[in-house]
Amino acid sequence: MAAEMTMSPPSSETPTAELKQKKPKFTWQDLEMTKSRAACAMDRVEFLATTRNRFTEFRKAEADALGLTIRSRSSPNVLLQKNLATSADNAAAVLAKQEMAAQNGQTGFKRLDAVNRFVIDKELRTGGKQAAESAKNFSKNSQCMRKPYPTYDELMKLVTHEPGQPREPPLGPGTCLMNYQPPEEALRHGMSKSLYSLSSTSRSTKSNS
Repeated sequence: MAAEMTMSPPSSETPTAELKQKKPKFTWQDLEMTKSRAACAMDRVEFLATTRNRFTEFRKAEADALGLTIRSRSSPNVLLQKNLATSADNAAAVLAKQEMAAQNGQTGFKRLDAVNRFVIDKELRTGGKQAAESAKNFSKNSQCMRKPYPTYDELMKLVTHEPGQPREPPLGPGTCLMNYQPPEEALRHGMSKSLYSLSSTSRSTKSNS
């Protein structure tokens, strides 16, 4: 006897329809919360980037002052110890000044306003005037998420790697994947033939010995 096989009826729904059913639906309130979090994250990134530039300027001025003290004072040890003792407090003051400037400038609200304008413009181009008007009305109730900026001690004690593992290298102005060794011609560029010959003889003598 042939085994009876029961076949399920083919689904009338296409894969596209199934994807549409599984697609999550978001409300305007969800969008406002997302915009608030995005504006807060953007504000903190800009704060840290600007603070890094101010720290670079601060350390350069500090190094110049220490170098001037060493060169121009007969006994610079006392002044050097005094300046280095207050270095951490001065660095913390740079961060506090940046935080005060961000609060007075209301940078978080400006970021949120920029995000609101972007969403309204996007809704106008994709959904028409009615969608843009809805986005504009809901944006009036948007509240910028307030998250405190990191302090100097938090940044100094921040650990971004697992204990026992090497930390990530600090950021620099460029990326160097390997050591660069200039060619021999570049090292001897501009030298006279006699000096170049003397230098070559000296190197060969050292290598033979």
